Amino acid sequence: MKIININGPINSGKTTISKIIAENLPNSLFVEVDELTTDEENERYFPNFEARIAERLRRLFEKIETALSEQQVDFLIFAYPMYPQLYSKITERICKRASFFVITLCPPLGSLFDEPRESSVRCLGTPAD
Repeated sequence: MKIININGPINSGKTTISKIIAENLPNSLFVEVDELTTDEENERYFPNFEARIAERLRRLFEKIETALSEQQVDFLIFAYPMYPQLYSKITERICKRASFFVITLCPPLGSLFDEPRESSVRCLGTPAD
């Protein structure tokens, strides 16, 4: 199995690119991390932004673990800003059971506000043994 993270700043096209990738890769699952908690849950249980993020990541880890254990998809794609601690947590959890790739969208600052968007891509991967 391959896990693909589409990383980048706000409005860089992470969700759009993730959906396109998921539509074009056979047997894939797209996880929209921002939608792993509902507005109602956020207001009721996670009014604190940090708590909301922690819960969404907990649910993402559950989805990754389920995908790894059930082996029903070949690709799990998620759009979410990557940072070193999150990268370490994910690589520790998958523990050679999957390949993990991070693709970073790096649009020029002006393109974040103008159409059409042009972006450069940087890819970081850890193939499974």
